[in-house]
Amino acid sequence: MTLRAILRYLLLACMILAGISVPAASAHAQGDPPRFNQQGLDSLVRAIIERMSVEQRVGQLFLVTFAGNDTGPNSDVARLVRDLHVGGVVLLNENGNFRNEGDTPAQVLSLSNDLQTFAFRDLETPIILEDGRLNPEVVTADEIPGLPLFIAIEHEGDGYPYTRLINGFTPIPNNLAIGATWQPDYARQVGEVVGRELAAVGVNLLLGPSLDVLDNPRPELQGYPGTRTFGGDAFWVAKMGQAYIQGVHEGSQGRVATVAKHFPGQGASDRRPDREVATVQKPLSALQQVELVPFRAVTEEAPVPEASTDALMTSHVRYKGFQENPRQLTPPISLAPELQTIMSGFNNWRSSGGLLVSDALGVRALKRYYQATEPDRFPTRRVTQDAFIAGNDLLLLSQFDREGIWSVQLANMEDAINFFRQKYEEDPAFRARVDTSLRRIIRLKIKLYPHLSWAETQRNPEDLPAALNQAPDLVAQIARDASTLIFPGATEIADRLPSPPLPDERVLIFTDTRPVTDCPDCPPVPSIPVDAIEQIALRLYGPEASDQVNPDLIDSASFQELDLLLRELENPDLAQSGQALARDRFEQLNQLIEDANWLVFAMLDVDAQTEPSSAALKRFLDQRVEILRDKKIIVFAFNAPYFLSDTEIGKLTAYYGLYSKVAPFLETAVRTLFREFTPAGTLPVSVVGVNYDLDPLWGFTIDTLYWRDLWTLNSEWV
Repeated sequence: MTLRAILRYLLLACMILAGISVPAASAHAQGDPPRFNQQGLDSLVRAIIERMSVEQRVGQLFLVTFAGNDTGPNSDVARLVRDLHVGGVVLLNENGNFRNEGDTPAQVLSLSNDLQTFAFRDLETPIILEDGRLNPEVVTADEIPGLPLFIAIEHEGDGYPYTRLINGFTPIPNNLAIGATWQPDYARQVGEVVGRELAAVGVNLLLGPSLDVLDNPRPELQGYPGTRTFGGDAFWVAKMGQAYIQGVHEGSQGRVATVAKHFPGQGASDRRPDREVATVQKPLSALQQVELVPFRAVTEEAPVPEASTDALMTSHVRYKGFQENPRQLTPPISLAPELQTIMSGFNNWRSSGGLLVSDALGVRALKRYYQATEPDRFPTRRVTQDAFIAGNDLLLLSQFDREGIWSVQLANMEDAINFFRQKYEEDPAFRARVDTSLRRIIRLKIKLYPHLSWAETQRNPEDLPAALNQAPDLVAQIARDASTLIFPGATEIADRLPSPPLPDERVLIFTDTRPVTDCPDCPPVPSIPVDAIEQIALRLYGPEASDQVNPDLIDSASFQELDLLLRELENPDLAQSGQALARDRFEQLNQLIEDANWLVFAMLDVDAQTEPSSAALKRFLDQRVEILRDKKIIVFAFNAPYFLSDTEIGKLTAYYGLYSKVAPFLETAVRTLFREFTPAGTLPVSVVGVNYDLDPLWGFTIDTLYWRDLWTLNSEWV
């Protein structure tokens, strides 16, 4: 424990002995929050700004990343928060801010408490009193004692890479799995879990949920946006988004804000936006019919205040034909004046304090975009100014150099902040823009911490057990209700699979185990352990259970092994190249395939560019046609369901969508294989391989009207 942490806990102990209230997970430190009317809140915010130094005002516009978890007084993050007065930080496991091992919740809680302490030079003076007045001690001071820090994180579900907090937290499903249930209440309940757990460890800004509409899935984009969307119908994405955001606000008791993304929608991107600036070829009128529908639903048209997002994250996507001119191509919308054209439809939300947050301003896509005009350097001042002038209030500085060197990133951050200070002092128009954004930022911080006090920001470790990992039954139920029979139809499955695997039948399971690395010095771990499906089958149906599975007749292998086997069968010379399976494993695996009665494939997305073995199933179905005839071929998609072609799917016995790879979904797959569960979900996106076309207006397929949807729509009309 650091000296700062020890001093902080000693201070808390003194406060308790002195009878001063301390923060708890269920209440704000200063008692009931003050109530403000619009005019009173505006006056209060202006009064606070008047008492802020230029450094404090400008610093609040920046949301930064940092390296490591050192929170000593001379650390880099201390300088960013205490000296440069940044408005917030983003926690990233790949930056070494925390580790998903040991007691991760306690690590994050301690880190967030330390970071909030840096944000205040006076730990005892609240800025706002219980009656809503500005504290007289602040009125007479040269500058305010500090403002609470935004502590932001991605937490989209499905484990790594889009869920940062894994160890010790509920294994929540991704958006697509929730979407496959077609039940918004599941979205609300997952949001409640996320809000409760993030608030417990001191995170107050959720970078999510994603409200992209995937109305035309494109498998060639190799995984994007994959499972990060609720589906392909704007109406249902809107309903899910409203429910999820409401859940986050209710679960956190108003202590976690949401940043819905990727505004104004990048589901129709022509390439992966994280690798290169993508283009959406739609005019504004088309965006208003599809992409913008979910964003309006959580801003201008939110049914209750809790369902309204606090912020929108702008996307680095270009739009072609934006103003009906097919040749016109905008700059990345996060940096473009055209952003204000879109925002004209969100005036009420903006005037009530809605924030715009830029996506990370150092991503590779933006570096490549600016390289066309500035090939020798990454123009950090220009990037930040472009993003701010476009209309973003909060600027996310991440990956903020060309080479990935932290010391250079830190220097670039400081340079950008100092540049903004200079502009603030010299340019009245720029100063007015800063103050307008600052008003929105402070309003949101008052919403999170009504007294703007240090004590409100501090989380109590003793509250963690009651807040974390309290929803295993919920996730298991979502897994059951999301699981989808994609092929064949419900009337055909009984003929194709009259029974589950029998005790005397041999089962061979292939799993996409592609390795992932959680932090800079963490060893790689498999996305799904190679024997995960096998072990669940033995636990549920082995000798110690119903004795349906013979341990000697079930085996497991990885997609990587299958890929190497297929390549060597196609080109025997590879056996001598050092890029092949060991000879005994090659012969063993080949024989296991020959002998198997059931071949089960646990697949993720297909991204042959970065992970060649992810295409092993497709290669197997193409190369080994002769071996498929007398075998049951079962595929479970633990990611998006649209990566197989109609020809490939036609060679399968059964194809199921599970959508998420967290443990309850793996177990649901096994129970489905053994006919314990009947899949209850419905595809939330179009899948060309089975001729499933989700109508973009109504949320049902062109050839099938789902009574579930009709009932829900009818309820909306009544």
